[in-house]
Amino acid sequence: MDPLLLVVVGFPIAGFLAGRHARHRQVVDALALELGAVHDEVRSLRAAHDHHIDVLSRRLRGVEAAAASSERESRMVSLHLVDHTKVLNEHVQAMDRTRDQLANAWRDAWSRDRGS
Repeated sequence: MDPLLLVVVGFPIAGFLAGRHARHRQVVDALALELGAVHDEVRSLRAAHDHHIDVLSRRLRGVEAAAASSERESRMVSLHLVDHTKVLNEHVQAMDRTRDQLANAWRDAWSRDRGS
């Protein structure tokens, strides 16, 4: 083959291929930049998400601690109510006995007064 023909045909083909390669390289570089930006955005979103998860976890631990404290307190209140209920029942029973004794004494006194 003639070297001149190779140069005449080869240079335009080489130029065409080089231009195509340059355009593809530009597209690849642009995509790489865009992918890098997306990656950075994903990292910042993940960091914000992790921060929110940490805040929510701390709040949840606080709520759980408050719930446990409230449960202990309600148990103590329940025990106090049981104790007070027992004492109250004893007082009511004592009052019933006193009332019955007074009613019997009054009836006896009334019966003696009517019988005499």
